[in-house]
Amino acid sequence: MAVVVTDLGEAIQQYREALQADFHLRERNEEQGFEVAAFRVGDGHVELLSPFRSDSVISAFLEKHGPGLHHVALEVRNLDQCLEALQAKGLRLTGSAPGRGTGGSRIVFVHPKSLFGTLLELVELPDEDVSS
Repeated sequence: MAVVVTDLGEAIQQYREALQADFHLRERNEEQGFEVAAFRVGDGHVELLSPFRSDSVISAFLEKHGPGLHHVALEVRNLDQCLEALQAKGLRLTGSAPGRGTGGSRIVFVHPKSLFGTLLELVELPDEDVSS
């Protein structure tokens, strides 16, 4: 799950203190113009997204909707196989190819018009180096 916020520092503090969420990482996405902070919550993650450029999609979301839920994310083991299945069923994607996500993941978004108004992110996590 990803939540758009206006002040990432304040939101991080709130999640740490009020929810006692386990802070995982903070990363800047230069290409997309936003910063992300990720928390482990139970078996899942919550991401906080905040724009640092006015031309980012997160800035546009804030202007149109204000702070709040941006998308729901699901982890998949094989993103390419999943994409083939989605496209075979006629689901619409927001882009033509997987992109780079937080922490080196591969991601793709399923358009909200294909899933009852919900933006869905499919995430393939990077293989962990088992030799370390």
